[in-house]
Amino acid sequence: MSSPDTLADLQAGGKYVQFTPVTLGGRQAVEYRAAQDTHHLGCYVTTFTGDGSVAFVAKTLRVQQDGFDSCADARTFGAALAGQLP
Repeated sequence: MSSPDTLADLQAGGKYVQFTPVTLGGRQAVEYRAAQDTHHLGCYVTTFTGDGSVAFVAKTLRVQQDGFDSCADARTFGAALAGQLP
């Protein structure tokens, strides 16, 4: 998904937590979770463009017992598509 949000916008208000800098296909990005996601069911990886931000999101609908890593999946999707971003 894309939006006009900046990193400061994402960090404001407490809706998201656990911000970690990452690289996404050679681009600077940030990885984070929704504050209410106490079971780590989803993960956002966002990179920024001149017009705002593009977020890659991976979520599951149930608590995983098999080592599912939503952040790894979001980074994989994002890295594959980052070269197509402005």
